This record gives sequence, structure tokens and C-alpha cells, in this order.
Amino acid sequence: MNKAIILGLSLILMMLSSCVEPKPGILEVSPNKLSFGGTEESLSVTVKCSSNDWTWESDFPKWISIQRKDDGAVTITARPNPESHVREGRITFICEDLKSIVSIEQAPKPVEYYIQVVDQLELDDVHAPVTIEVKTNAPAWEIVSKPQWLEVSQKDQQLIITAGPNTGSNRREGLVTLEAEGKQALLKVTQAEKAYVSISKELSIFHYLGGVQTISFKSNRKDIVIDYSDFSAHFTSEVIGDNQLRISAPRNIQNKEINRSISFIYKGRTLLDIKVNQEKSNIEADQRAYLVEFFKMTNGENWVNNTNWLSDRPLSEWYGIRMGDEGYGVYSIILKDNNLSGRIPKGFGILVSANLIKLQGNALEGELPGELTNLKEVVILDLSNNNFTGSIPAGLCGDFPKRISLDLRGNRLSGTVPTCFIENVNKYKFCPQQEGYKFDNYHCN
Repeated sequence: MNKAIILGLSLILMMLSSCVEPKPGILEVSPNKLSFGGTEESLSVTVKCSSNDWTWESDFPKWISIQRKDDGAVTITARPNPESHVREGRITFICEDLKSIVSIEQAPKPVEYYIQVVDQLELDDVHAPVTIEVKTNAPAWEIVSKPQWLEVSQKDQQLIITAGPNTGSNRREGLVTLEAEGKQALLKVTQAEKAYVSISKELSIFHYLGGVQTISFKSNRKDIVIDYSDFSAHFTSEVIGDNQLRISAPRNIQNKEINRSISFIYKGRTLLDIKVNQEKSNIEADQRAYLVEFFKMTNGENWVNNTNWLSDRPLSEWYGIRMGDEGYGVYSIILKDNNLSGRIPKGFGILVSANLIKLQGNALEGELPGELTNLKEVVILDLSNNNFTGSIPAGLCGDFPKRISLDLRGNRLSGTVPTCFIENVNKYKFCPQQEGYKFDNYHCN
């Protein structure tokens, strides 16, 4: 009986269990949306399933990888996005007959912002505004810092730099910092010290007879231009080496001073003006004074003809003197065979204006005046048939005008004859001398 009861109860239970609905499965995925940056990145997804037999469909995007973990989580890794647009996809998870979708999106490739500008800018001490191109792919850029002595502004993709004059003796430098989206560019700006030209000394006022002066100059710039436009109408100059200037003045025949200037120019700016001045001509007064001395030293009281000499009459009325145009001075002196004796006094070079000097046939003595070389205008110089002694100055070769005709015959000269005399015997006449006088290196026939 007991067995029958137990069998009956079992049948009843089986009938009851067949009437109960089965328990539903579970699939929960969190989160259901993933957002990746443009670079490689990994995110986790938690999966809850009523059984361990869950998986995902194979149609997920190729640019991701999925790795299942033991704790019911999934690591999803997105490789870098090489595109400039957002890319999207999805992953479908499956648990028994349940499905859950996780949406995926990845940001575009991140922009590598840059800002570029030249590394260095060199400015002169005085400089016009400079415009520099700025290269950047950022939507905006700014000037972060600059030296106080610079004015810096921006316009579109250009940097405008303005520096005031540098009046100091030292270079100045500083950095301009630009920034765009966290990126920086540095521009080193240097400005040269103040440009200058200095000279070793001031020029003296030139004598009216002319002369030569040499000065040294120095500058902290290489491309200095020397402007002679005002200067060259009268004076001449020559640059010697790197830093010397030789200035020559001809004779001033005007009754007024001559004032000119030389300018040292650097990039259109005058750094220094040198004043070049020459005194007005006083040649007639100086020649009159010399001729008075000449008269006294050559026994003028006993000349054959000394008409108006030492008088207040114009020099043109003194016997043997012919004057040039106004301000020119003595043009010629012709006192040949006039019983002149004694030595020619110092200062003979004041007769620089003379074209013609004839003193032959007298009794002049002593050495030949060294100042003969000052006679730059002389064409004929006749000192023959006097009593001059000593040697012929070698300096006459290089300093006499090329067109001169010089006659030294019939004197008491000796010693060495300059080479130029030997080579130009028709131009320089020196043979014969008086009896008993001869030259060491030339035999007069």
C-alpha cells in the first residue's frame, strides 16, 4: 500500500511540473555605447548572461579587436583612426537566443597642430618694419611674449616687427614667442649697435697753394659709401688700404675760401660729414714779398734793369715780370743777362704759378733750389750760364711736369746725373758744364 501511495504522489508531482513555464534567459551588456578617441584606445564592456555560453557576432568592424576576460568582461580596442572623419560600427553580443548591440564610434585622426616661423631675424640699428610669414594649421595663433624694445603685431598669417633706433653701443637681442593650440615657435631677434664712422683727426685748412693730408677712419659697418659729390668739384681723394683717406688740394686761385665736404653714407644715412676747407688765394701778396727778398739777395741794385722793382706799382709793371689773370699770380719771369748775382733765396716755390722762368746769363751761385719741384706749371726753366754748384737733385725726375724744358748747361754742377736726365737729354739739358766740372756717371762731349 505504501508503495502505491508513493507512486501516486510521484505521478501527481510530474503532472504539476509539466504545467510550470520555464525561467527566461538573461543578457545584459553595459555600456551599450562606446566612444573612442582618434588614437589607439581600449575600453571595457561588462556582459551578464544566464549562462556562460555567450559570444558575439563576427561582423564587427575590422578596426577593432575584442578580447574576453574571465570575469565576464570584454576589452574592446580601437586602432588609430587614419581618416579625418568619424567612423562608426557595432558589436552584437549573443546569449542563448538573446542579442544585445553595443554601438561604437571613433573620433577622427587627431590634428597635429604646428606653428612655424624663421629662427632668427637680424635688424640694423635703424630699420624699417619687417613682415615675417607665420605658418600654422591652427585656427588661431597669438603673440605670447616679446622684448620691450620691439613692437610686434599680427595680421592674418603675418608677424609685423618694428624696432626703434638702437642708440647704444651694444647689440640687443630678445625672443618673440608665438603660440597656437599649445604649440610654440620662437623667433630670436637681434639689433645691431648704433652705426658710426670716426676719424683720427680733423682736417687742417689747406694752404691756398694746395697740399695733401691723410686721415684714418674706422667704422663698425662694412658697406660704407664715401660720397664725394660736393667734394670732387675741387679736391681729389684716394682711399689707401682699408681705412685711410688721402685728400689733395690743388692751388686755389680764387679770392675766396673753398669749402667742401666728404660724407660717409651707410644705407642712405649720413653717419659723418668731414669739412674740407682751403684758404683764399693770397698769391700776389706772397709773391711780391718773395720777389722783394729775391731782389735783395741777388744784388738787385746792380741789375742792368730793375725798373719799378721794390715800388708800389703792380707786379706786372716790374721789369721782367708778367702776370696771369686775376688771382693767378706771376706767369713769367725773364731776367736773363741782367747781372744777377748771389744765391736764390729760400721760398722759390712760391712762384708755382710761373710757366716761364729765364734767369740764364747771370752770376747766380749756390746749390740748385730744392723747391724747383714745386713749380708744377713751369714749361721752360732756363738756369744756364750761371755759377750753380753741387749735384742735380734726383727728386727732379719724379716731381717735374712732364712737359718741362730744363736747361742747366754752363754751370759748375758735378756728382751723379739722375737717370731721367740721361734718358731725356733733349728735355733736360745739362752738358756741358764750365771747364773743370764734370759728372761721375755721364761724360759730356
